[in-house]
Amino acid sequence: MNSNRSTLIKNIGKNIRDNRTLRNMSIEELAAMVNLSPAFMGLVERGRRGTKLDILIHLCEIFSISLEELVFSNNSKYKDELNESEVLKMTLSALTHEMTEKELKFLVSIVHCMKSSFR
Repeated sequence: MNSNRSTLIKNIGKNIRDNRTLRNMSIEELAAMVNLSPAFMGLVERGRRGTKLDILIHLCEIFSISLEELVFSNNSKYKDELNESEVLKMTLSALTHEMTEKELKFLVSIVHCMKSSFR
């Protein structure tokens, strides 16, 4: 695993744990809410395993935070090292990760239309 990815996974895990404890939730309660085992949720919180985008989005909904907050809130140094374009690309990549081919083609057509209208 490359260093940037490892850093992000660890940061996300820490943010999940911080948000869970802030809300006085047990790891078992949170794991049940997102259909994961408590053992796997523990690995995620310790940054030893990543999880799917749909789980991250569900966690954001549970915690009432944005995906950006979940990824970056404890690691502003890492975020500061990225320029805004890189952050946007990572966000777009995360959001489109599980899209179907049909959805991706539709999105690409929208982007092409928008890009030509900006010129």
